[in-house]
Amino acid sequence: LCLPMIGFGQGWQYTFGGNNEDWGYSVEQTNDGGYIVAGESDGDIYILKTDGNGVQLWSQTFGGINDDVGFSIQQTNDGGFIITGKSSLGNGDYDVCLIKTDMNGIELWSQMFSLSGVDVGKSVYQTNDGGYIVAGSTHNFNGIYEVFVIKTDVSGNPQWIKNYGTGEGQSTQQTTDGGYIVVGNSDEDIYILKTDTYGDTLWTNTFVEGEGNSIQETIDGGYIITGATGISVPDVLLIKTDSSGYEQWSQNYGGTDYDVGKSVQQTTDGGYIICGYTYSLGNGEADVYLIKTDV
Repeated sequence: LCLPMIGFGQGWQYTFGGNNEDWGYSVEQTNDGGYIVAGESDGDIYILKTDGNGVQLWSQTFGGINDDVGFSIQQTNDGGFIITGKSSLGNGDYDVCLIKTDMNGIELWSQMFSLSGVDVGKSVYQTNDGGYIVAGSTHNFNGIYEVFVIKTDVSGNPQWIKNYGTGEGQSTQQTTDGGYIVVGNSDEDIYILKTDTYGDTLWTNTFVEGEGNSIQETIDGGYIITGATGISVPDVLLIKTDSSGYEQWSQNYGGTDYDVGKSVQQTTDGGYIICGYTYSLGNGEADVYLIKTDV
């Protein structure tokens, strides 16, 4: 079910889903001006394609008998899509999954990565060499969450894997200098990490208590971050930083219940598209939440 919600001063808003729980975790504007969304529906990895006005064109699901989740999606150079998340089909409790599809969401290949416990891929990005960079977290057998980044070749085979210590990596992107930017959480604060092309740390920064779930380099060389405020009933949070990771402005969106931003991208008009989930608006317990903003 797709429900439009217009008149919030943010361009347009839609929800997708039925009476069960449906979650949106990632959104990107596609080459045709529409949008691709990844998430979870009834325990399967779920991807959804819309036109430029947010109207659904098609959807696909992937997974086994247990819970499988798609946390990040990107359109690839060939017009298809790359997805990462977690799957119960690997060797551990949960392993990092990497799925490549064609332009209609049909699977072409998949890879699984088993690290040190419960392993979750939270973000994927196609790199300049045609391979992929994946960021996420591993929950090891000592009960500690640690940030990891995996660099693969074009077929998803690992080239290097790096660990950045305690925390959870939520989003990554290759930057214009060939390095990488990562956002996540550390000690309940929003945490960002800048690396060089080999994954070695250049600088880090933190913000006030909250969730940092998605980051993208903006056309001015800074970064845009979405997540959630650290209050007991959170709102969707949007933070703009400069090129060194220092905050320039922030905005909140949502209603009277639990609302979280999971993915953000700068759009061709200079504004931003945010995907997440809302308990405040829509149909059922939780619905996919899509927000379009100005600059």
